[in-house]
Amino acid sequence: MNRYFFLGPTGRVLTRAAVCAAAVCAAFAGFAPPALGQSPSGPFGFGEASLRQVLDKLGVDESHFNQLLDDEPVGAGEQETIIKLLSHTPSFAPLQITRWRKKADWTALARDPAAYRGQYFRASGRVADVTERPLPVEMARRWEIEKFYRVEFTAEPDGQRMTVFSRHVPEAWLSAARDGRPTADHASFDGIFLKTAIPGAPADALPEIPIDESADDPSGSGDTGAAGSPNGDAMPAGEVSSRRLVFVTNRIEWRPVEPDPRLHVTPGRALLGKEGVDIGVLDRVTRGGQLTARDREPFYQMLAAVRGPPPPEAPPVDNNIEPMMLRPKELAGDLVTMRGLARRALKVHVEDPDIRERFGITHYYEIYVFVPLRRGLIFKDDEGNERRYTSQYPVVFYATELPEGFETGGSVRQETRITGHFLKLYDYGTEYASEQNPDALQRSPMIIAYEPHAVPDEALTLDRSDQWWLGGFFAAAIIGVWVGVWLLTRAGRNKARTDATGEDRPPDFGRLE
Repeated sequence: MNRYFFLGPTGRVLTRAAVCAAAVCAAFAGFAPPALGQSPSGPFGFGEASLRQVLDKLGVDESHFNQLLDDEPVGAGEQETIIKLLSHTPSFAPLQITRWRKKADWTALARDPAAYRGQYFRASGRVADVTERPLPVEMARRWEIEKFYRVEFTAEPDGQRMTVFSRHVPEAWLSAARDGRPTADHASFDGIFLKTAIPGAPADALPEIPIDESADDPSGSGDTGAAGSPNGDAMPAGEVSSRRLVFVTNRIEWRPVEPDPRLHVTPGRALLGKEGVDIGVLDRVTRGGQLTARDREPFYQMLAAVRGPPPPEAPPVDNNIEPMMLRPKELAGDLVTMRGLARRALKVHVEDPDIRERFGITHYYEIYVFVPLRRGLIFKDDEGNERRYTSQYPVVFYATELPEGFETGGSVRQETRITGHFLKLYDYGTEYASEQNPDALQRSPMIIAYEPHAVPDEALTLDRSDQWWLGGFFAAAIIGVWVGVWLLTRAGRNKARTDATGEDRPPDFGRLE
């Protein structure tokens, strides 16, 4: 396991002069960030086919939908259809779902469910309850689904009640559910409509999937509350609201707009929610490593939301990277402001039609900034190799906009103040990281940034300890610079990924885990 150790003042002074100059010069030598791929499933993979046509090819045909009985609890005869649909929903890219989605009219669905069965609809509202539903071992192995969630959902503003079977829900809801307080506002989902159910209907015995419908009727009397046909015959308009609509979805989205410690909504996450980011996707972000398919959606959602100048809520400059390095999952989404020296600023073109159409992103900038450390950092890998960072440390920023006059290219010197939301720890290759181990990678905080501010060309302000050691160890710094120049010359013989305009390929999210 990789480990970090932060040095106290004494260790910082003793090791700084011998290491800092060489580390700063060498950190970007031989840098090789990955290149971006298309969306995992491809937004146009199904062409002009309808959802029902695609499902039929995937083995969910008319016979499966005929098993669904309206105005009845979810029964054992319907479990195969539900599990099959849950297994296939991740295959549908968001843009494809948008094209399949029908306009929602909950009254129409409740009155004539057969006419709308097996179609996508979008609902927004409030979550009232979340229940985890594990699958038996054999079924989990067959469908590659260990568990799913039953979510009681109320659509807004009309108050239509729904039951949603989902593969994923935000982790914060599960923690709140264990404490008996799972409610959450500002939730939404794209779901496949299955059937109607009447609140209070008695439960069927489900030995394979424990779905307890009797929770709606504590008395267990079996009073359906309304007369209706299991085949979905239309009911009088006055009784439509008593029907519960049942859906299947891959995930339920969540965009909170106010901080809520009970649900782990920090001010930074609430700000992202206001701008349209599904906070639940942060649960899927990998703690560290290179970019994977799991990181793709949160990366681009945040990039689309974080545009223009920093918000009024932007905190003051704080270059403390320690919390991010030690608690990355907990701090994902937090808002930070840093100041440092940008040494690399590359324009990355986005060719993926899914991203261009959904988010309007055609390009962004990849900015590597050296920020002064509060105290030194020692990184030790599994082989015991040690790397010391005692003065400055690289942080990776991504932004869709740069101010006029901001330097770009593979080798720049631009002092900047930059605000953004922390996403994850990002691993990439550098000469400095690979000196002891060719496979070693540099690990840096990755931050999705608002438009940076170019600070006037001046040296970073040094604290008093920096001032005295800089003069006292000037000779050591010169040696370090010489070593850095040698490393850069050596790196120049490697194949370059950056062209003369300072443009780069986007990161590759195709590394499936």
